[in-house]
This record gives sequence, structure tokens and C-alpha cells, in this order.
Amino acid sequence: MLALTITALAASASGATGKLSPPVIREKFTVLPCNHETTVGLEGCAEGQLLATDHRINVEVALLFRVLDGATQRRSFVTSEDLWFKYRDADCQSVASIYGGGTLAPVEFADCEVLDNESRSVDLLGHYELVEQGSSSPPAWP
Repeated sequence: MLALTITALAASASGATGKLSPPVIREKFTVLPCNHETTVGLEGCAEGQLLATDHRINVEVALLFRVLDGATQRRSFVTSEDLWFKYRDADCQSVASIYGGGTLAPVEFADCEVLDNESRSVDLLGHYELVEQGSSSPPAWP
């Protein structure tokens, strides 16, 4: 079952070098089988979609992190991603709370995460386009 609280970003300095690394979303659940006929199955479908959008965001974040100019921009980006992830969790807890802990709550939580991921992906593209504005040979956006 999808946990309503997920710690997923590993976006801190690595080791004693203080070198930043791109944030990565890592979900803490075992994926349920997708079945549109049951509530648990709907949760599994939403989990599968969530993992797919998480993967896309991880690829986009890694590329954007790579093209940012220097530690200050990267640190700011890592902070913004961490805050966005906290926002996603709080937003989706709010949405799921409408179901008062019922069987649809985890389905709505995961569906909300998918929608928030899709919105974040659009934001990341905009950030990338701004960074690469005027570049003669930017890397291809995923």
C-alpha cells in the first residue's frame, strides 16, 4: 500500500568534498499490480504512473543540474527541488485527506503526485530553456 508520507529526495552534499549531486526521487513502496476493477488495483495503476513520472523528473533534473553554471546555481536548484518535493507531499496529503483515510485516499494521493510531477516537468523545461537560452549546442531535453 502506498505510504502517505514519502521521503524521497537524496539531494544533499556527498561526502567530505561538499560536492553537490542532483536530487533523485526514490519512492518507499512496493508497487501493487494495476487493476482498474478494484481499489487496491487502482492504487497499483497510480503507483505505476507515479514511478514513470518520477523517472522522467529524475532524468530532467539530472540534465538541468548538469547544465547549471556553478555551485551557487546548483545549490539553489537542489534547495528548490527539495522544497518542491515537500510541497508535493503536503499538497497530496491535503487532497487525500478529503477521503478521511478511506480506501480511496491512497489512490487519490498517488494520482495527485502524478499530476504534480507532470506540472513540475513543465516547470523544469522552462528552467532549462532559460538556462540554455542563446546556447549554440544545448543538450537535448529528454
